[in-house]
Amino acid sequence: MKRIRLIIILALAAVAICRADTYLDYLKAGKTAKDDKNFELARSFYKQALSMVPEDSIQEIYELNSRLQMLCMLELQDYDEALYYGKQKVALCKKYGSTGPDMAEDYNMVAANYARMKDKQNCFNYLDSATYCLQNPTAKNLKQVIEMLGSIAMAYGQLDEWEKAASNFEIALKYSEKRPLCDAHIKLLALYANSLYKQKNTPKLWIFSKSV
Repeated sequence: MKRIRLIIILALAAVAICRADTYLDYLKAGKTAKDDKNFELARSFYKQALSMVPEDSIQEIYELNSRLQMLCMLELQDYDEALYYGKQKVALCKKYGSTGPDMAEDYNMVAANYARMKDKQNCFNYLDSATYCLQNPTAKNLKQVIEMLGSIAMAYGQLDEWEKAASNFEIALKYSEKRPLCDAHIKLLALYANSLYKQKNTPKLWIFSKSV
């Protein structure tokens, strides 16, 4: 069965070569190869698709950079190449004015890549940039901002930067005060308490425990 699927993938690529608008065929072939866990072949197809996308198809370029970033980082552990595609996404967001949680997510993914490379300083720089993007949330993106702040805080925690983790949890809790009994808020309370415990901030932990 796997051999048949590989034949189909290669056939899709062969068809693509004979057509003018081909990047969608390579994208489809890449998805199929990835589903089959043939990650090197998937990377090859995605890169071919990226080279063929029209320059004005910004969303498609962004999506392919995203697919390549995740494939290289998670499946292939090729962190240098993943970093290249992650920074391409950040550059696209800056160029076309993306802000808020979407921009923060791109910074956060580059930070995760640096964390896997054991490059703490660059990881911190990108996490700080992600946090900066989450200032002044709107009613429309508030939920996404809260979730992103929690994600950034946990990333700091994984790096034993509990003071920065606590700071992000504090901001997230402040924004989530309007929904104090929702599951996300309760989870944030627990994570914040843990971050205070990890940094051995006993006075603040005691005050916090009395306030909830």
